[in-house]
Amino acid sequence: MGENDPNIRPEELVENKEPDFVRIKKLVIAGNKDMIKDEHTRLIYASLPNAQIRILRGTHFIAKENYIEFNHAVEKFLKNC
Repeated sequence: MGENDPNIRPEELVENKEPDFVRIKKLVIAGNKDMIKDEHTRLIYASLPNAQIRILRGTHFIAKENYIEFNHAVEKFLKNC
């Protein structure tokens, strides 16, 4: 993975009209110092139906570096699913 990843075209996300894909809630989560550019993370979020976004303190490895905040965000998301 590099600074130009993820190599996902927004159309690939928007084109999926399967009812389950549209209905199911999604969480896009990233670090504020992530190797994935913020604009790309936000584009992924904006292209996904029924998505939420959380930007946490940390790098691409926030699940390890900032596990308390990461786990809290995931737990809160799952409780609201």
